[in-house]
Amino acid sequence: MEVVSAAGQELLDLTEALMSLERRPLEQAQASRSLVDSQISASRSLSSKLSSLRRLADDFAQIGALSPLRSFQISGDSSGAFTATAGSTASAGIHSVQVLALATRHSLASGVINTKGKDLAAAASVENKFTFEVTAGGETTQIEVEVDADADDDTILRAVVSAIDRSSAAITASIARVGDSERKLLIQAEDSGSAAAITSIKDVEGSIISRLGLGKGLTKDGELGGTVQAASDASLVIDGLEISSSSNKIDDVISGVSLQLSAVTTGTASIEVARNPDTILGELKSFVDSYNTTLDEIRTATRPSDDSGANRGILADDTSFRLLRTSLRKLISDPVTLDSGTKTLASIGISVDREGRISLNESTLRSVLETDPETVENIIGGENGVAGRLAGLLESYSKTGGIVDRQLDAAERRRALYDARIASLNETLKVREQGLFQQLAELQAAIGTLSSQQSYLASYFASSTS
Repeated sequence: MEVVSAAGQELLDLTEALMSLERRPLEQAQASRSLVDSQISASRSLSSKLSSLRRLADDFAQIGALSPLRSFQISGDSSGAFTATAGSTASAGIHSVQVLALATRHSLASGVINTKGKDLAAAASVENKFTFEVTAGGETTQIEVEVDADADDDTILRAVVSAIDRSSAAITASIARVGDSERKLLIQAEDSGSAAAITSIKDVEGSIISRLGLGKGLTKDGELGGTVQAASDASLVIDGLEISSSSNKIDDVISGVSLQLSAVTTGTASIEVARNPDTILGELKSFVDSYNTTLDEIRTATRPSDDSGANRGILADDTSFRLLRTSLRKLISDPVTLDSGTKTLASIGISVDREGRISLNESTLRSVLETDPETVENIIGGENGVAGRLAGLLESYSKTGGIVDRQLDAAERRRALYDARIASLNETLKVREQGLFQQLAELQAAIGTLSSQQSYLASYFASSTS
């Protein structure tokens, strides 16, 4: 550790005292740079919140199926015969539903096969393969299966299933266990409904289909041999209208409502489609929370100094954000003009305080949603609705190249200027401190020389007089 002499320390202290005055411009530049950093950070935080709020406002500005306010629920007793779900394109109303029959997939089952046997291998051609043809859904496909000459029946069944799965035929295959070593090959149409039925299955090379007991002409009911479940269409009556469908999912009869059939009804079920106030209230709460949080941050960032001159907001001098605070308060409070007259948010249970913060009166809002949901949608949504006006205002701030981007660009330029000034002042101060230290050292040396000379002269005159 370097030991500094008393004289050296005195020089350092004196240099530091003089330099403290020289550093004031640097300290001012650093303080200004720190302020700009804080302003940039605050602006970016606000920009993020404005962008999020703008996206929400854009959503709520939609009218019709895209609006978050178009949420529906279904009530009523389906007796376990079907489930009903409503989308955003639904309309309120009561509907009657009677399920007469379900759509089914055509299914064929082979005879019982002993997996320990080797009977099926004898059905192969001389090239140890089977080829069979199946027609399902109106499309005919040939399927080829290659096997080893000594393959057992279990291996051959698995090979048939694998070949069907790899093919483009509109069927599926699986093996059903019916005993310890007894199996059946189950072949099903890919889709339900009569149009997807398997109408033919026959051997082309070898006799695997014949050995499995499939495709043996038609039954007395006109079904293909081996049929264990016939193909059929769903049949139901909705609001007195008879409906036939190849699928048990019915989504094109009641507007915006999808029915999934699961059983036949013993009578007529009734369902009611209505707005879902709980979901809509939840969406509105999210919107209100986002708006209030954003407004609070703007107010904090732009607030003036208090009576003591303290607590000034970091963006208090930013006229753009101060104007935004005022504009938000006015925009939310201004009435909306509808065909039925002028309406405000207060008329649907949404109040605005003097600072522009929003609060929900759930009881009033729920009541209006039940009696006049279109008014709620029109006051909030649409080009002239509150959300539409809010989205337009926020776009001017949050879009690329908008007000916030321009403010940030200007702040970045100011920060770059301060960085350059700070670097320049640091270099200047470094040179100044070295020069000042040298000057003080020379002055101290000169004083030391004069002091020595003074002592010499005093001693000299003293000795002369004596």
